Amino acid sequence: MAETQSQRVKRISQHLDEARTSLEQDLAASNDVTLKRIEVDAATVVTLSLVSELLPEQIQKQVTEFISLHEQVWNTDAPVVVGHTPRKPLGERLFHRFAFFSAHAAKQG
Repeated sequence: MAETQSQRVKRISQHLDEARTSLEQDLAASNDVTLKRIEVDAATVVTLSLVSELLPEQIQKQVTEFISLHEQVWNTDAPVVVGHTPRKPLGERLFHRFAFFSAHAAKQG
């Protein structure tokens, strides 16, 4: 059974609410401004990716291109800060959290 536009909007809205709650908790738990900026940045990319599912295919492709540019910048080598052990970025956690739902929706569509 194919997912309707209304069902897709509801699903994405629910995921965004859950992601916002998770992000707020992560931000409250950290005093590191740089880490907070990284997490908000990652959450913004995930949000853009999710919301783009509601847009026409051509615009989805354009959004994907923007996300690819963003990833290229983050994949650029940067000097390691001594004494800091990075934790798994929020963006990866959100992608894993939503992977099931995206795969489930794709099977239905």
